[in-house]
Amino acid sequence: MLDALMWTTPAVLLGASELVFASRGSREASPDAVAMDHAIKAATLAGLVGPLLAAPMLPRPLPGVVVAGLALALAGVAVRLLAMVMLRQRYRLTPQRQSSDHYLVRNGLYGFVRHPGYTGILMTLSGMAIIAAGPWGLAFLAPVIVFCVVRIAGEERLLREEFGSEFSDYCRTVRWRLVPCLY
Repeated sequence: MLDALMWTTPAVLLGASELVFASRGSREASPDAVAMDHAIKAATLAGLVGPLLAAPMLPRPLPGVVVAGLALALAGVAVRLLAMVMLRQRYRLTPQRQSSDHYLVRNGLYGFVRHPGYTGILMTLSGMAIIAAGPWGLAFLAPVIVFCVVRIAGEERLLREEFGSEFSDYCRTVRWRLVPCLY
């Protein structure tokens, strides 16, 4: 029962924050960007449900592992939410061109990694997978990671088109896209 509550808490927090920010338009998004949205949503659903379905077939994670998963998931929700708030009105669930007053955010979380929103979602899903199925649950995140990497490449092309040398300078300053010292 407690494990279910620990899994549900970050799920509800993440879902609520996504609903609040999802309403920020995707009207001008390209068909490719919308298709990628659908792929990421499907992979995320598999990353959420897979560990839950596998859990009865796996040894129950140790309490300390479950607590660590909860901490990771809650930290991920905080990172994701802070990244969205830092972008303010410029945040869009689906990548798309912005208005002419658009500017590149380079401070806060964006001073450590270029895509902290994806970092946060992967932290959250990782923590929830660990809560449900222990470290074995992380295997279900592989498709989410792949789609995030592909999505990041597309977003960075768009940012390069919009900001040119300013984005190139930012990439030299902030080398890591997703995870410091890794990618």
